[in-house]
Amino acid sequence: MAKKILIIVLLTAHFGATLWAGPLEKLQKLMEKGDYEKAEKVARKSLEKERVNPGSRYYMSLLFLEERYHLYQVDSAYAYITNALSDLAVATEEAREELMEAGLDSSRFVAQRQQVELAAFARTESEMSIAAFEQYLAKFPEAVKKGRAIFMRDSLAFGQASEQDTWQAYERFFEEYPQSTFVPDARSRYQSLIFKDYTKDDKLGSYIKFLEDHPDTPFRKMAEEIIFERRTILNQWSDYSWFVKTYPASHLRKKAVDMLYYLGAPDSLQRLTSLHPQPDSLRSIASLQDRLLLPFLEGNKFGLMDLKGVTIIPPAYHEISEDYICGGITSDWLQVRADKTTAVVNRLGQVIVSDVEDIKEISAAVRIVYLDGEGFLYHSSGYQISGLTVDDAQELSNGWVAFKHNYEWGLITPGGYLLAKPGYASITSQGSFILFESDGLFAISDVSEVVQGISSELSFVYDDYEMIGDSLVQVFREDQESLIGRDLEVLVPLAAQQIYFDGSFWYVKDSEGYYLLDEFHKRKAPVFAEIEVNDGWLALRKPDAWMLLSRLGQESVDLLTGLDSVKLLSQHAAYVQRGDQGQLLFQNGLTRTLGAGDGIRVIGSQAWESKASYLLLSQAKKQSVIGASGEVILETQLDEVALLTDSLFRVKKGKKIGVMNTKGKEVLPFKYEVIDEKNGLVFLLQDGKIGCLDLNNGVLLPSEYETRIQTFGQYYEVKKGGKVGLVNGANKWMLPAEFDQLLKWNDTTCWVRSGTIWSLRTFKNEVVLDAIRSVRPWFSVDGQSLAIVVGEDGHGLMTDTRGILLPMQYNDILNLGTEEAPLFFAEQHLKTAAFFVVTYFDLAGEPIRSQAFRPEEYERIYCDQ
Repeated sequence: MAKKILIIVLLTAHFGATLWAGPLEKLQKLMEKGDYEKAEKVARKSLEKERVNPGSRYYMSLLFLEERYHLYQVDSAYAYITNALSDLAVATEEAREELMEAGLDSSRFVAQRQQVELAAFARTESEMSIAAFEQYLAKFPEAVKKGRAIFMRDSLAFGQASEQDTWQAYERFFEEYPQSTFVPDARSRYQSLIFKDYTKDDKLGSYIKFLEDHPDTPFRKMAEEIIFERRTILNQWSDYSWFVKTYPASHLRKKAVDMLYYLGAPDSLQRLTSLHPQPDSLRSIASLQDRLLLPFLEGNKFGLMDLKGVTIIPPAYHEISEDYICGGITSDWLQVRADKTTAVVNRLGQVIVSDVEDIKEISAAVRIVYLDGEGFLYHSSGYQISGLTVDDAQELSNGWVAFKHNYEWGLITPGGYLLAKPGYASITSQGSFILFESDGLFAISDVSEVVQGISSELSFVYDDYEMIGDSLVQVFREDQESLIGRDLEVLVPLAAQQIYFDGSFWYVKDSEGYYLLDEFHKRKAPVFAEIEVNDGWLALRKPDAWMLLSRLGQESVDLLTGLDSVKLLSQHAAYVQRGDQGQLLFQNGLTRTLGAGDGIRVIGSQAWESKASYLLLSQAKKQSVIGASGEVILETQLDEVALLTDSLFRVKKGKKIGVMNTKGKEVLPFKYEVIDEKNGLVFLLQDGKIGCLDLNNGVLLPSEYETRIQTFGQYYEVKKGGKVGLVNGANKWMLPAEFDQLLKWNDTTCWVRSGTIWSLRTFKNEVVLDAIRSVRPWFSVDGQSLAIVVGEDGHGLMTDTRGILLPMQYNDILNLGTEEAPLFFAEQHLKTAAFFVVTYFDLAGEPIRSQAFRPEEYERIYCDQ
């Protein structure tokens, strides 16, 4: 039975295939004649007869794609050609041959499908909508125009997103069309817009939040730079550290830690290196930081070594800054020239800035670098602070940098955040205040206000200001004054008044009179006509009477009121008068009544920085010197009394002067014409001769010398017969007055000059060293004094503890270190060989380096101090 059915199917297929040729020729002719209706009938009739009929379906597709036919329908044309291709795929070989005879090979079918697809694309393109292109792509997934359709759809979708121009619209686009060629543009716009949207308030927290939510943003570098500038505004260790810990992979990590290094961070170097991306480099720089450097010349190129002769930077430079030739180099920025290129290098020889004309150090952390005739601010870590040109700069107390640009001053942080644009005559910091000047007037601000950006709203109203400590500023405007405290609190409003501060309290004078301020700088109710104040007393006058009180809190002194007058004599004593009675009042409560003819004045001396004071009470037949507690120290008839020291009086009786102490005892008799005091030595002039009293040890030298006597160690330098010598405290000669000049050396010897020749002698006048042409005391280090001495064969170096350090055989000796850490450059000129031999010695006199130079080389390395 199955075999019979198979035979029937095969026969049906065979006879069906033989029938195609006839309709196909007819359909072809009808189509050529344009008889489309008849062609449709023929095709349909053929299709009714044959289930597998690629030819008729092909012509039905042609009919539905013919625009002149009333049944024109692209979708139907596509359905017929699609089915035709399906029929063709199952057609027998014989059927294919008959189709070939009719001119219908497979390429004609494919070409027809393409024509249908093109017509469909043209229709879709004319609609120009996303939905139309989506429908086209769904219906014609393999169309030739698929790529063009995708592009047109994506273009329309991207256009819609662009019209909305929000990050949400672009996000929807690239999520819906992830393969679109517009995705890069969409993502770029998305990233830009979402960055702007997150940070539209321009607050630090918004930038931080943005990076938290979008760690892979292409704006990461920009956001980190903004966060770095804003977070480090206060230039504090904690802020730089926070940045490094929060953004360990940031391109600014090295910059942050480098700036911490120059900030003088409270943490150890180990802590800094744990934060640094290049810890070995930081350790190397730190190891060289405190080394004093000096130049050396080798192979006609300069290098730098330390005080031990260790090469720090090998000889590689044709020139170095002239400032370096004399050594003592402490800077960590070094100006050098290699070939024709100038540069600033660090102590590792690494280039910081190239093509540098000059540098100016503003502080340990800030420099001005001059490039092509213009100055730019640089941080000492090597980073440019600002792109603005700079004429001058100064570092404020908190590390901010005031800079001058085109004759106007601005303010910037070391991290590069511009706090105030250039536009001011000056910007300075005083205590907790930042002061701006413009057109001769000042505005008062502080760190907090400047950080908030309020500097753009500054009020320039003050002519001048005066700092009171670090937290108060007194400001002036014409005849008006005001007092401003911490956090810019106006303690005393601006008004026509004078504000006074006297150590522990404030008071103000205005048109009503004087009034006091309490501890909160608030006005106390009473108004006084007058106020007198010193370190010990406060006197207040109401219109009809004075009152007096002690400022020292003495319980023995009661508040005095109803006084007619008050005069503050010192911190210890005051004069008060009530009616006809005058009194001296002392801080211990003691009073002295004065008569009508009595006079009183303060005895003091500006030569002594002391609060000790005495009163001279002049009465009819006597004068009394009264001490701080009201006790009588001297009571006699005196012509003149002056304070010589805290405890001595210079007293004149008649034409002679003597000295008395505070116990009334005579210290020096009344026989001198002049007595004064300087540096603990009392000068005594008697009959044209000079003596002295050494107050430090009580030595009295008689008046028998020609000039003012000076101490000379444990002895005294005196002049007699035009020559100088030394005497001891007993006025015995240690060195006779035979010399033209004396120089101190040590406890057992001194230098003496007779004519042009110097010698070193003991205080027993024994010659230790003779025939010295000159002695030049130099400096002291490690408890020893140094001197350059010149003998017959040249210069040498001596110390007061070890004697000759370098023999007198050099043409010149220089210190290329510092006085605290010296290194000596000693030169000998070998004229016969036309060489200069230079040896570098340490403080122990040990050579650390020796070189021979030709004259032209020596000129390059020689320091002309």
